[in-house]
Amino acid sequence: MTVSVTSPGVAPASAGSQVTLGSVDADSNGSIDTTVQVPFTATGYNEAPGDLAFLDATGTGTSAPSNDDIAMVSLVAPTSPCALEFPAASASVQLSVDDASLLGAAGATFEVSGPGLPGSVLGSPLASPPVPGSFAELSTDATGQSTCPASEPAGVTCSAGVLRDLYPGATYTVTELGAPPGYATSAPVSFSTSTDGTNTQVGISDTVLVGNFTTGTGAQNCLACLVAPTGSALSVSGNATVSWAGIATEASPSSSAVVADGNASLTGTSLFGPGSEVLDGHSTAPSLAPGTVVDPFSWYSAPVLTGTAQDLSAAGGQDLTAYPGTYSSITASGNARISLSPGLYVLTGPVSLSGNAQLSGQGVTLELACPSYPGNCADTAGIALSGNATLSLDGGAVGPGPGFVVVAAPGTAGTLSATGKARLDLTGLLYGDSLGASLSGNAVADLQAAVVVASIEAAGNAKVEIAEPPLSPSPGSGGGSVS
Repeated sequence: MTVSVTSPGVAPASAGSQVTLGSVDADSNGSIDTTVQVPFTATGYNEAPGDLAFLDATGTGTSAPSNDDIAMVSLVAPTSPCALEFPAASASVQLSVDDASLLGAAGATFEVSGPGLPGSVLGSPLASPPVPGSFAELSTDATGQSTCPASEPAGVTCSAGVLRDLYPGATYTVTELGAPPGYATSAPVSFSTSTDGTNTQVGISDTVLVGNFTTGTGAQNCLACLVAPTGSALSVSGNATVSWAGIATEASPSSSAVVADGNASLTGTSLFGPGSEVLDGHSTAPSLAPGTVVDPFSWYSAPVLTGTAQDLSAAGGQDLTAYPGTYSSITASGNARISLSPGLYVLTGPVSLSGNAQLSGQGVTLELACPSYPGNCADTAGIALSGNATLSLDGGAVGPGPGFVVVAAPGTAGTLSATGKARLDLTGLLYGDSLGASLSGNAVADLQAAVVVASIEAAGNAKVEIAEPPLSPSPGSGGGSVS
């Protein structure tokens, strides 16, 4: 037997006024004992409060092979004093993020659509972006709990972060219009409100973005993002090579945004940018296709460390262990080795490695600052390697995903250079929107990293290889916290 809701006098069942609720079985006496929840969208109940709605039992029985209107029970209009009302429903949002220790969950914005809410068109996609104030809206605080905006559209009740006076047992959709800085927006989530008056908390989960934000034709998911606004962003000469196992983008509109000379080569899946290429000699490079790039980490605000900056120096055959803090310089020469314990290292002065010196660590972030730190810096400290020196960092202490191994505050210029037979082994994220990376001689940079720098220059026999970073911190890393 099928139980349906019909609305007599409005339209015949064949015209779609009949809403099927479900099937029930009669007992041996032909009796039915069931509960039917009538939807608030039932024609004649909510849409036309002056009418009556009926339950129409339709099915077969022993006395008739087919029988209609075996039993009819009237449902009074909601305005009737005899009406039985369900308690009003409510809903809120709980946002969870996967790097809360660094980025937090504050600042997300959501719209809620569904029966009885303004701006909702059931069965139609939501406007993108919707007209402000046309939907019920929610935001989030630092804990990810929803909060009410300053004002809601007419007909929407919101208090203490909860949307109230929703239809019980109805289906609504939460759409994230804007995620907290550093996160991707989630897919829309549909939910059903309760029928007993309890609040429905809708769980939303945002995933941190790991530097692959670009815009423009084809320029998506860049592995190497060169964000210098002018001049040459990518330059190779001599026998130097720069390769990337993915997509590279450059932001400079210059006629010499990409330059290759001699026997130098640029290789990668693709290369996008608004500028032009200059290829001389026997050099090779992918064709520069139209595209643009934006700074994927412009939201980043580095943690601030307190305390007096100290010098760290090792020479000869010294073997030292250093700990997180603020350093005015780090210098190693000869056969010296410095091991960095996991954590954040703020550099107000240069890092200089020469000879056969080694500087290494897991779960380490080198933050390039300046003598006026924690004040504003026009120029940051630099990193310079020469001889056979090696800088090896695996996984960062702060930052999304695998974390930043080297980071410079947005807008602060600095240099990362390697000459001779020096080597850079970095796994994680390398970021500095005004940071220039330069290699010459026989220097090698093995970067399992999303590289976001102003420019890359390679000369002589230098080699730069860029591969995808791991999606999560390496063992021993800080995983988004400061040690």
